Amino acid sequence: MATMTKRKVKGHMYYYLVDGKWVDGKSRRVKQLDLGRAEQVVARLQGEPPEPTRVRVVE
Repeated sequence: MATMTKRKVKGHMYYYLVDGKWVDGKSRRVKQLDLGRAEQVVARLQGEPPEPTRVRVVE
């Protein structure tokens, strides 16, 4: 089941969409999507494109 959670990182609240599953009798996070700060989430819902703050490429 997917839930929306928030975390405080360096003084800012960030929101995540988390998909949890039961593994070996315990609830575990299996997928996590970073939604950004509250202003970014509201802008996406209103149809405004978000401004990227940084890009990290992992190979």
